Amino acid sequence: MQEGLNDPATAPVGKCEGMCPADEIKLRECEGLLHTLEIAQGTEKLKRPKADKEKIVKMFSRPAAGRSDPKPKDLRPPEVLHRTVIYLVQSVLPSKQLPWNEVYDFVFDRFRAVRQDMVIQRLMGKHAVDILEIMVRFHIYAAYRLCEESVYNFDKRINEEHCQECLKRLLYLYTTLDSSFSHRAEMESLYLLFNLGNADAIRHALNLPKSLRQSEPLQMAFRVTWAYLQANYVRVVRLVKKLEFLQACAVHQHLISIQRDALRRMSVAYHSKACRYPLDHLDEILGIGSTVSLQAMCQQCGLTVQDGKICFQRGNFKEQEKNSLYPLDFIDSMLSSKSVMDILVKDNG
Repeated sequence: MQEGLNDPATAPVGKCEGMCPADEIKLRECEGLLHTLEIAQGTEKLKRPKADKEKIVKMFSRPAAGRSDPKPKDLRPPEVLHRTVIYLVQSVLPSKQLPWNEVYDFVFDRFRAVRQDMVIQRLMGKHAVDILEIMVRFHIYAAYRLCEESVYNFDKRINEEHCQECLKRLLYLYTTLDSSFSHRAEMESLYLLFNLGNADAIRHALNLPKSLRQSEPLQMAFRVTWAYLQANYVRVVRLVKKLEFLQACAVHQHLISIQRDALRRMSVAYHSKACRYPLDHLDEILGIGSTVSLQAMCQQCGLTVQDGKICFQRGNFKEQEKNSLYPLDFIDSMLSSKSVMDILVKDNG
């Protein structure tokens, strides 16, 4: 590796003051590559619509063999990148112009382009941290909001991969920069919950400074983790109900597996042809929030439900190859009073 390759002092410095470089705007207008959310009002029906300069955002472009490195005029400096991210969160994500999975696709691509500009310029400062924090929240929020979408509308695996990349880069910056960050405890807790039960994530959290480990977000994340490792699923659900909205979203993907595993264990513990377990009580301890949804889950697992009661039969339980995700009432209730901006952008005070 060449000396200085990773040194920010030797990196190119962006000179583009707009959300999209001028050359790209011209190219995309000529090639008809403008997104619906970027087209200037009144030009939608033209053969080649015009770009709204206040809405068009640089799109992600894969590096190709033989292509020269981006010029400074095509790179956005940190302040512009941050302004671009705020625009996408504040003005695009709440849009009702398109189905939300299509809005997600647009923002996902433009966020990738932001990260690409950050990597090329080797950004390491406060703006880089602020941007990555917003992106982590975006991916976790989207994973919950779109959890019922088919793989054709939303690829959960790709979203998770990008969330992990943002989280790991962010945690690296926290440990590298000689500064304190007001949202570090939140992000560390999201990393632990998003990777619930993962040995590397637990090891990382245990090696954090004592002041961070004792913060409320991490204390709650530790409690959920210990209950999960002890297979105390009733306690896991009770604790998750006490989490902040994004923390609950981060653990949501694991919670569905936890609920199914609890049913499997109960099929052994309550195995009896004569025993009947009340459906409403089971719904209360598993936190599903709907006896209809719980009944459907039980039936998918091969359990018999009749007259509001479950008959647990060890031999009837069917393992699910893939757990389908669905929203949970107690998480939805946290969301009702929040805007997307409130969820994704936090004050640094």
